[in-house]
Amino acid sequence: MKRSSLSIIISLFLISMSITGCINSENTSKKVYSKDLSSPLKEHYVVTSKYSGFSESDSDIYSNRWVSEIYNLFNWEIPEKNKLQGYYNNVNRKSLLTKAMDTEDNTIRDYIKFNSNLGVNYSKDEKDDLVDMLYKYTVKDDYLIRIETKKYLDIPVEGDEYKSFETKIISNLNNTENIMEKIDYYYVLMLLDKEHPLLKRKVIKNLTINIQNRSLTPVDINRLYKEKKLKEQFDIKFTPYFSQKDLQDVITRYTQLNSEMSIQTLYNLLYISKSIINKDELDSLHKFFDGTKLENGWTRPDQILNVYSTYQGLVVAVRKNEFKNINSDKVNTYLEKSLNNIKNKNIYQYNDYLKIKYILQSFILTKNNEGISNVKEIISKSLKTVQNKKITKNNVGEAIVLIELADILDINKSVVTEEFINQTQKNIVSDTSNLLIQYYNLSKLSRYSKFSINSEKLSKFQNKDGTFSEPGLLDSEATRLAIEIYGNIDKTVPKNKQLIDYYMARDKKLKEKNDLSLLGQNYEILNLLQKE
Repeated sequence: MKRSSLSIIISLFLISMSITGCINSENTSKKVYSKDLSSPLKEHYVVTSKYSGFSESDSDIYSNRWVSEIYNLFNWEIPEKNKLQGYYNNVNRKSLLTKAMDTEDNTIRDYIKFNSNLGVNYSKDEKDDLVDMLYKYTVKDDYLIRIETKKYLDIPVEGDEYKSFETKIISNLNNTENIMEKIDYYYVLMLLDKEHPLLKRKVIKNLTINIQNRSLTPVDINRLYKEKKLKEQFDIKFTPYFSQKDLQDVITRYTQLNSEMSIQTLYNLLYISKSIINKDELDSLHKFFDGTKLENGWTRPDQILNVYSTYQGLVVAVRKNEFKNINSDKVNTYLEKSLNNIKNKNIYQYNDYLKIKYILQSFILTKNNEGISNVKEIISKSLKTVQNKKITKNNVGEAIVLIELADILDINKSVVTEEFINQTQKNIVSDTSNLLIQYYNLSKLSRYSKFSINSEKLSKFQNKDGTFSEPGLLDSEATRLAIEIYGNIDKTVPKNKQLIDYYMARDKKLKEKNDLSLLGQNYEILNLLQKE
C-alpha cells in the first residue's frame, strides 16, 4: 500500500532517530567516559564547561583524516590510537569505502592518510586493492586525488596518463601571469616530482600571495598552504600575513562551533601559521579535539550534540536510575540555548516543533519548570498563529504536533478553537493510507474532539505475541503507534503482559548493541506499558 506524504511525516515523527538541534559549544568541549555511567550512556555523554547532553553521531573518514593531521602537526598523541587501529583493521574496508564514496570523492585518499597517521602499513595486495578502488570510484580526470593517494601508499606516479597531465599543467603555467594560478601549477608539479626541472629556487621565492587589508577566504588559505609547501622545498622563509588576533578569532569561533570553516581549511590555516600560534590557542584546540572524540574517531563539529539524542539519553538515565550521575544543570543550559535558537526564528516549521517537543520532554525529566514555562509561552503564541491559517494536508503535521504539545502543557482548552480542531480532524480522516497512523493522529485530538476510536477495530491489528502489524508499517512502528493510541484514549493495551515481556527481552539485545537511541525508544514504550 502506498503511503501518503502525511503518513510518512507522522510516522517519522513517531520513530524519529535523527532529529537534531545542534548548537554552539565552547572551547573546552569535553567528552567524558564517566565511570559513574553504564553503557551505552557513557559512550554518548558529552560535557563541556557550560553544556551537557548526549551525542548519537558516528565518526567519518574525512574528519578523522584532518583531525589526525592536526594531531601530527603539533606532535600530540592521538587518543586511543590502538583502539582506532583495531577498529579500522577489523571493519569491512570495501563496504566502508564504497558507502562513504557516495558522499565524499576524497574518501579513499583520506582513509589511507588517516591510517598512515595511525601508523598502519599495507601489504602489496592491500595496496593493489586500494588502487583498484581508487580508479573505480574516481573520475578519469581526478588526477590530484590519484597522485596524492599513490604518494601516501609509496607507489610511483608514472604512466602516460600522468605524463599528459604534466604536459597540460606546464602549458597552463606558461600561459598565465596570475600568481595564484602559478602557485597551483607549481604545487602540482611538486606532487608529481619534487625534483622537477621547472621547480627553481629563484622562481619559487618570487611567488608571494598578497592578502593584506582583506579578509581571508578558504581559497586564500588553501593557496597560502601551497605557497608554504613550495617554499619549504627550498628552505625559503614564509611569512603569514595576518595577525595573532585574527588567528585567535578563527580558532575561538571554530572551537565554539560557530564557524563554517571546514576541518581541512582549519588544518591548512594551522599549518601556515604554526609559528605564531600561542600556547593558549593550542591548549584550547587540543582540549576541543580530545573532548569531541567519539568511540571511533571524530565527526563534523555541528553534529556533536543534538536535542533528540539528549532526550533519549535522559530517558535511559532515568529508567536505569543513573540520572543523578548526569550534570542536569548543564543539560538544562544546553536545552535552553537550543530553545532560544528556535525562538529567534521568524517562522517555525514542522521540524522546529518536533525539536521543541523533545526539549519539552527533556525539561519534564530534568524538572526544569522555568524551561517548561518558556515552551508554554512559545506554543501558546504558535497556536494563535497557526489557527489563523487554513489547515491543509501540507501543514496538518504542524497542527497535530501543536495540539500534542498543548495537551502535554495542559494549555487551556479555550485557546484551541473548534474550527482549528475540525479542520485538523477533517484532514486526518481524509488520509486512509494507514489506519493506525490515522487512529494515532485522531487520538491526539481526544481532549478536544468527540470523535471516538473503536478499540475493537484497533485490536484486529494485534498479533499473537502482543505486537501490532499493518501493511506499509514496520511491526515496531505499528506497535509503538498502537500503544500510544491506547494510552491517549485511556485504555489498557490488550496482552499488556506479553508486550512487556517482549520489550524487556528486546531491552537486553539493545544493550548489547550499544544503541542509545533505540534503547531510549524501547524504554519509552516500557514506560507507557507499565503506567498502570
